[in-house]
Amino acid sequence: MKSKKLIIGIIVFIVLLGLASFRNDFIFNKVKSFICPQITVLGEKFGIVTGYRGDIPRIKETASITLKDGVSFGWIIVTKEMDKNLGWREVLTFPEKPKNLAVTEETKISSDGRKAITKRSSNLKEGIIYNTWGLERGDPLGEYKIEIYAPQGLMKEFSFEVK
Repeated sequence: MKSKKLIIGIIVFIVLLGLASFRNDFIFNKVKSFICPQITVLGEKFGIVTGYRGDIPRIKETASITLKDGVSFGWIIVTKEMDKNLGWREVLTFPEKPKNLAVTEETKISSDGRKAITKRSSNLKEGIIYNTWGLERGDPLGEYKIEIYAPQGLMKEFSFEVK
């Protein structure tokens, strides 16, 4: 009889512990979403830069870019958020280490030389963030990948080929 009560007591304790854990996770996620709300992506484009409207690039969408000196490619993400600052990070992964890659205060290169990591903060006046890159001789041919992260996590990933 005592062992049945002990087993029932242990089961009740485990169930209550589980409920308390669920409640804490629920509360944590609500607080997290209040402090760091998710970024709502309304649209995105990746491709060749054909010009600029002010400082925002105009992009002809494509997933295949021919390697030529002076060709620029880039991406634009349009968010629902307006009139706020957004810190973001871009990770550009090359098929192999490029021969020439400019390092700036905003852009660092991974130890293997295959990733360029850019960190920026943008004022979302129009809800837009973007970045562009230029191609030149010596850049590797093959599959590239760009990942754009907000503090909350991955916002968008683009894959493309340079041939």
